[in-house]
Amino acid sequence: MSEKQLFRQTKLKLAGYYTTVMSLILGLCSVAVYKLEAYNQQESLHRELVSIAGTLHDGLEPVLTQPGQIEPDVERLIPNLCIVVNQCNALSRVPRIHVLSVINQSGYYVNFWDLSKTLIATTQLHLKSRVEPHTAVSFLTNHHANVYAVTLRLKTVKGQAWGYLEVGRSLDHSKAYLHTLLIFLSIGYPIAVLGIGLASWWLAGIAMRPVTDSYIKIQQFTADAAHELRTPIAAMQATLETALIDEANTNPEKQGIFQTLHRQNLRLNGLIQDLMLLTRLDLTTTPSDFQPCNLNVILADLIEEFSAMAWEKSLQVRFSATKELEVMGHEDDLYRLMGNLIINAIHYSREHGEILISLQEHKQMAQINVTDHGPGIPVAAQARIFERFYRVNQDRSRATGGTGLGLAIAQSIAQYHQGRLSVVSQVGLGSTFTVELPLARSYPLSPDSTVSTTA
Repeated sequence: MSEKQLFRQTKLKLAGYYTTVMSLILGLCSVAVYKLEAYNQQESLHRELVSIAGTLHDGLEPVLTQPGQIEPDVERLIPNLCIVVNQCNALSRVPRIHVLSVINQSGYYVNFWDLSKTLIATTQLHLKSRVEPHTAVSFLTNHHANVYAVTLRLKTVKGQAWGYLEVGRSLDHSKAYLHTLLIFLSIGYPIAVLGIGLASWWLAGIAMRPVTDSYIKIQQFTADAAHELRTPIAAMQATLETALIDEANTNPEKQGIFQTLHRQNLRLNGLIQDLMLLTRLDLTTTPSDFQPCNLNVILADLIEEFSAMAWEKSLQVRFSATKELEVMGHEDDLYRLMGNLIINAIHYSREHGEILISLQEHKQMAQINVTDHGPGIPVAAQARIFERFYRVNQDRSRATGGTGLGLAIAQSIAQYHQGRLSVVSQVGLGSTFTVELPLARSYPLSPDSTVSTTA
């Protein structure tokens, strides 16, 4: 993929990591807030009911004389108390003496149970859903589906066991509050995540800026260094060529040294040319001056050009094309792209083998396949073979004079022409490099349609 795409993907990954982590933290905090608020609601209700039950307990025991009997003074203390044996059809007409106001509020109720746990009296007439007698079997804290209750033992004024006092409250109010809180968190969470995502994208851009600036500086340094080295390298080349001519017949020993220096100088000059080409492709973001290029002609020329190299290894190069295909591009760059792939196939093919080159149309793209029957590329190395200066086999690559830039250049040229370069390889069977370029009739493609390199 191009550097622009690489930086964009890296920025997107950073933003994604930031957003995922912060969203997870926010989600856990939201759950914790909801659970904590639910716990606080329960604890607050429990303390309130314990206080009310304790107050009623202390006020009722001095007026209770007979176990299981509701005294008139009890009806005066607790308004709207209904005796179950009277069928609870009417409110109590006993004059009130002192009212604990909270139990008269909506949602609260008081139950009296005898020692056999039979309901004697209740204030539940005003509740929408009554607590049935069989539900109050736990005489400590009774937490039902829709009510919360606290139960205390009652004694008569003489210390005899009287029965049980149950003070409870409907959970409708608490549930409504928690439901509102849940709705708020459910709506607020995705909005917060969206805000986190936008902030993460902005922060990722800030984090990537030094990297981008450094990369641009490295590119510029490479371009400047390569340009500055061209002149002394050219001067050295001319000097060595002159020395070779002068020492051709006079000093064979010196001539051998000069020939070695000449070869290394040529290699260094080729490396500089490769670096300058990569820099040009990196710095040129918008392709321009493209011309129609006939791929059939380019491939035929290259096969003829490298036929001698293939003949030295007894290789057969077979070329097949379904029809004439043209693409838009720079002809010299396309020659370099295809040439690098063919040279690579020749170098790594076994002697007496064959190289297959095919050209066909595939989904509005010109597809070129270069297949060799060499040693293949390990899976672990396939993801890195398009990196600059990377070699699968260091010793063999140096022996063939490679610099490790051939496939990197081929990839950059393919991307520059809005195409892609990929490889399929099996160890011991060989490799197939595939180039896909947009056809001239479908050009230009939008910049976003450029496909990244895969391996």
